[in-house]
Parts: sequence; structure tokens; C-alpha cells
Amino acid sequence: MNFELLTVTTYGIIFLLWSSILYLYLSNIRIASIRHSSVAILLTILAIDAFRTVLESAYFGLFFSSLYDYLPVSVYQFLSQPGYLMIPKFVNLAAAMVVLVWLLKVWIPREVDEQAEQKQKLDESSRLLELTRFSVNQVADSLFWVSPEGKVIEVNQTACEKLGYSRDELLNMYVCDIDPDFTADKWPDHWRELKANKTLHFTTKHMTKSGEIIPVDITANYLLHEGREYNCAIVRDMSYQTELDNIIWRHANYDELTGLPNRRLFNDRLNEAILTANRNKSSIGVIFIDLDHFKDINDTYGHDFGDQVLLKVANNLKAAIRDSDTLSRFAGDELAAILPDVSQPENIQNLLNRLLNSITQPVSVADKKVELTASFGVTFYPEDATSSEQLLINADQAMYKAKAEGRNQVYFFTSALRDAINHRVSLVRELREAINNHELELYYQPIIDFRDHQIFKLEALLRWFHPKRGYISPADFIPLAEDNNLIIELGDYVIDQALKDLSAFKTFKKNMVIGINSSPAHYKHQECVTNWLNKITDAGFSGSDFVFEITERIMMPDIHNEIDETLKELNQAGVKTAIDDFGTGYSSLSYIKRFNIDIVKIDKSFVMNVTNDAQDQAICEAIVVMAHKLDMLVVAEGIETTEQYELLKSIGCDYAQGYLFSKPVNVDGIVSLLKTTSSL
Repeated sequence: MNFELLTVTTYGIIFLLWSSILYLYLSNIRIASIRHSSVAILLTILAIDAFRTVLESAYFGLFFSSLYDYLPVSVYQFLSQPGYLMIPKFVNLAAAMVVLVWLLKVWIPREVDEQAEQKQKLDESSRLLELTRFSVNQVADSLFWVSPEGKVIEVNQTACEKLGYSRDELLNMYVCDIDPDFTADKWPDHWRELKANKTLHFTTKHMTKSGEIIPVDITANYLLHEGREYNCAIVRDMSYQTELDNIIWRHANYDELTGLPNRRLFNDRLNEAILTANRNKSSIGVIFIDLDHFKDINDTYGHDFGDQVLLKVANNLKAAIRDSDTLSRFAGDELAAILPDVSQPENIQNLLNRLLNSITQPVSVADKKVELTASFGVTFYPEDATSSEQLLINADQAMYKAKAEGRNQVYFFTSALRDAINHRVSLVRELREAINNHELELYYQPIIDFRDHQIFKLEALLRWFHPKRGYISPADFIPLAEDNNLIIELGDYVIDQALKDLSAFKTFKKNMVIGINSSPAHYKHQECVTNWLNKITDAGFSGSDFVFEITERIMMPDIHNEIDETLKELNQAGVKTAIDDFGTGYSSLSYIKRFNIDIVKIDKSFVMNVTNDAQDQAICEAIVVMAHKLDMLVVAEGIETTEQYELLKSIGCDYAQGYLFSKPVNVDGIVSLLKTTSSL
């Protein structure tokens, strides 16, 4: 074999192997531990190669030394064989192959795995970082990272959108450029407070790039990261909340229809006006306004139409008052006004005239024109009262007095009105006590049959003998009872007492009937009349033993629909019904027919002059004829003279009642009458 060719080939292979090893090393080994190990192996290879070089040098040394007989011939011959000369080259070749195998089988796969793991971790970190950045930018609140010097060092996208700046613009700004309240001289104190408390929560204002001021709620957090300090501020835009609060506040303080302040805001402003007037030693006028008969407009045209009318009236009133005045809608058609700084109470008369005129102007809605009037009640601070509550009470009471005086006018609160109101309040309280203490008493007035002069029935009349005030007329306390929801209790009181007395009366007259006066309020509450009927049955009597007398007010159009069922229940139970004071109220033949009335009582105002006044006589005759045609009986009230008695008897009246026969007397008085005679 050609030794030189073998040598060249071997060196070529070794060169290729080490070139491959070097390439693999440079292109793959990145990890420090593997790199250090590789250097150690390379040094080992170099040592082996050095050993090979020593052997080759020895060979050549031996070759040349043989020329000088440097070694023994046997040694020379052994070492000079070509196979032994290839040993170093084979060692180098084997070492290169071992290194190459280790690189391919161990080091490079491990390096690749570690690089893959490192890349996976890097990719995961990048993904999380991107997710964090995306999430931060999607947060609805603005996020600011601020340095201890107050410089903005990072923001999220929301902060840019809210303020109208780009990110680069914000990163060149300081907090004092965004928040007008945090001037440069205030920031150090704020930073020290934040550093001490770690977290601060407060509200302030931010200025946008366009100059708009928006309210914000801020939670500032102190952060210490890698030795550096930060303020991470979470900023919430409160514009929507502020707007919502304003809407809620407006709903709570303003009337939705008219836009006027409601009762709540009115009270607040009245209290403020009182404080101001107290400091300035001035007066305040308070006006209570109620539209007259406004319910008729709602009933006739509907509530939507009524709302439009009320809106126009409110606008007219707003135009008539001063800028310093407050006009308010309390409820329905009730309005009120505050007139601050009234130097002289009488000076507001011109304003009141303007207000009255603004209401009396015809109002047109949907091609319909309506005319209105109003009743005004006026009171003054501090002349009439010093509290807002009492001022409103005074104005309200004065307004009701204006209505009682005929409506469409102004009534000023007076001390006399206060005294009258206080008297009413006291009387109501004492009436309630009288009912509870059974201090009221039933008196009875006989009703006489014209034909035989016999007692037909007894009308029960409630009497109140006050232990201190003495006798109090029913004309005084019955309206009070109706106005203060005591009339139901009074009705129960009368029924209970009448049932006890009827037992005594029937001892002397088996067919005795008692007439009970009732109020429209009793018929609006059907359970009230049902309760009376149950009491009558439980006491062992029948409905025919009673006549329920009702006033003509029960026939008013706005309430008669409510009492149909109640009157039907009375008729089915056998209870007779009588119209009291007929001819003085809301008489209507259609109502009489509708309600199936049994008895008509001619009012005493027609009876007292029946013998001297031809018209009164004609009215009485007409009532008798009408009643008889409708199968109703007629009672003439207030007969005091024989002449009246004879005339009413001649025109066909069925029954008579009056002082000519007997005044109202108590139970003992009736029993005495029945003991002696059943006729008068």
C-alpha cells in the first residue's frame, strides 16, 4: 500500500472531522456548561495530537539517528515499520470520531432540547407580556405610572382616549399638566403622603387636551420595584356617574311634568330663605295656590289634556313671578311660591294680581279652550310664623279659607284664622275622646202621621254636651267628623246606641221605626253599611225597623257611581231610604229614580214660610205631587204652627215633623211620650 497516499487520506479525513466538529460547535453550542465541556475535550484532543506529534518526531528522530547509529538496530527496525508510523494518525482520527459522535448523540440533542425549552419559556413570557399589555389597554379605567417627581412614565390606551393625548404626548407630561389641583409645589406633599400610607383614595378633576374638565375618582398605590419607586394610579372617569347623580337628583327635586321644584326642593329653599331673612331682618311671603274645580277638566277631557293645561298654567305663573322667587308644584293642581325679601307685605299685592291674571287667561289645548280660576292663601315670615312647617300650614289654611269664601280670590292668613283653626284642632281631638268615652248622646224627634196623628217613626239626632264647652251643635262637630275621618266611628256609635234604645221603644210600640242620619262617606265604604246591617240582625231586628236618611250630596255626579251597590244592599235588606233637606242641594229626578228612594223630606226652609209665600207653597205642592207619582212618601220638616200643619196636610203631605209636636228629647223623654200616648 502506498504509505504517502494513506497518510494524505488520513489527514484529509481528520481535517474534515475537525472542521465538522468546529462547525457544529460554533452553530449549536450556546449553553455555558456545554461550551466549557467542549473546551475541555478540545484541550484533550490537542494533548492527544501533541502526543502524536511527539511520536512522529521520535520516528523522524529515530530515522535520522539510525544514520548515526543512535539506536540499536532491532529497535530501529521495529519502529520504522509503516504501520507503527500510522498509529498517531489513527489515534487522532479516533478522537475526532469520538468527539463527533458525542456532539451528534449527546451534546447537540441536549443543546437543542434546552434551546427549545428556553424558546418555549421565552414565547410563553412574550405571550403573557402581550396579554398583560392587551389587558391593561382594555381596562375601562385609566392607568398611570408616575415617578416620584410626578412625571408620567407609562399609561394605558384608556388614559390616552379619555384625555385625548397620544401615548408619546403623555409620556412627556407631568401630573400637574393633567390635574389642575396638583400644582408642582403640591406634588411633593402628595408623594410623601402616598409613600407613608401606601394607598390613597380621593376625587379630583382632570383636564383633557381640548380643555374639558372631567371629574375622576383615583386610587393611588405606592410601588417599589427593583429599587425604584412608582405611583400606580387607577383613574375612573366619574362623568357618567355625575350625570346619573344629577338625573337622580333632578327626579328627586323637580316635578316631571312642569319642570318646577317639587315639595322637597321647595322646603329646602324655604329653609334657606328663612336663614337669609333672619340675617337680613327681612320678610318672606309664602303663597299656596290651588286651581278651582280642576278635577272637572280631568273628568271632562281626560288626564292627558289636564296635564297639558297644568303645564301651560305653570309656564304662565313662571312668567309672572320675579327671578328671585321660587314657584313649586306640590301635587296635582296644588302649587306654592316663595317670595323672598318682601319689604312690605302689602307690596306683593301687585304680584298676586299678576298671578291671578295669569291663571284666569283662557288656555287652549288641542283646539279646546278652558278657563280657570284659583284660590290663593298667603302668609308671611316672621309675622305669622318662624318655621317652614308652620308657614306652609298657614298658607294652606288660608287657601282653604279662600275656597270657602267663594274661590278665585286671595286670602291672607290672620290671627283670627289661626284661632279658628286651633279651635277646630282642639275640637277634633276632644270629639275623638268623646266617642271613646261615650260622652255623646242620642236624642229623638217624633215624626207624626197626618192621617191619625200617630207617631210614625223617630229620627235619631246626635247630641254632644261637652263637660267644659257645654252644648256643641251637630252643625259644628259633624262637618269636623267628616273632614277628619271620624264620621265612620260616629256612625257605628249611633247604630249601637239606637239598637239599645229601639228595644225600649218597641215595648210600647211594636212597629216603631228609627231614622238614622248618614253621610256620603258611609256609602263610599260598603263594608261600613254591611257592618250596620250585621249589627241590626245580630240584635234581633230587621231592616224594616230602620230608615237611613241621606243628604242630597250623595247624588252629586262625582260620587253616585260609588254608592250604587251600597244602596242596593240596603234595599235588599228591607231598609227604607229617605232624602233629607230635599230641594236645597243637588236634586235630580233621574238620581231619585236611579237610587230607588222611599221617602222625601221637604226642607224646613220651604215650610217656615209656606203659609205666607206662594212660591214656597208651590214648591211644597210640586214636591208632594212628584213624590206620590214616583210612589214615594213625603215628610214635612220644621212645622211649628197649626197653620203650617193644616196647609201641608191639605196639599197631601204624609208625615209631619217639628217643634209643634215635640223637640228632640232623650230616651227617657220618648219613653214618657210612648207611655202616655202614641199620638201627639
